[in-house]
Amino acid sequence: TIYNGIDIERFTSHSIPKSRDNIIIGNVGRQTALKNQIQILRAAKVICMEYPAHFIIVGDSDQDSHTFNRKYIADNGLGDCVTMQGSQYDIENYYKKFNIFILSSVSESCPNALFEAMLSGCLCIVSEGANSDQFIKDGQNGFVYDGTDGMLIEKVRMAISFLKTGEAKVIQENGRDYVIKTFSMMNMLMEYVKLYDSLA
Repeated sequence: TIYNGIDIERFTSHSIPKSRDNIIIGNVGRQTALKNQIQILRAAKVICMEYPAHFIIVGDSDQDSHTFNRKYIADNGLGDCVTMQGSQYDIENYYKKFNIFILSSVSESCPNALFEAMLSGCLCIVSEGANSDQFIKDGQNGFVYDGTDGMLIEKVRMAISFLKTGEAKVIQENGRDYVIKTFSMMNMLMEYVKLYDSLA
């Protein structure tokens, strides 16, 4: 498989986000059942009672889960804890705000949003379904959870702890380095060149 190349310069942040009192936890993706943002909202209901955290979900507001997600926020009094935004042109500026990025998708093939978040220095948490190609090695360049609410909440707690103690820095740097070395547009271009050479 030749994956999509990522615009390294656009998403590379020159400083890893630092631990701060108010942790920003983000997600970027279409608001559909496949992307599973409702699970992030269920986790937010728990996490926001334990930490001064804020969740930001960025993605198409005309998709099938948008109304359901909005209703969950309203019904559970999460308006002060969760911000929902439609698609954003300057998405790199959102990644730079996030301390933690969650990819909660039921399944993914080549998740550009994950790579963009890793490049931007986010501490990334990904579901097993979204990590089928094992881009994330648990505890090395991010965290992986088994798809359940309970384990997602535990991984978020762990990520917050790592940010506060400084243990997150190595994981964040490993994530950024992995994407730069593996998914740059030049690397993908060279993969196509090798493919064409093999067919010629």
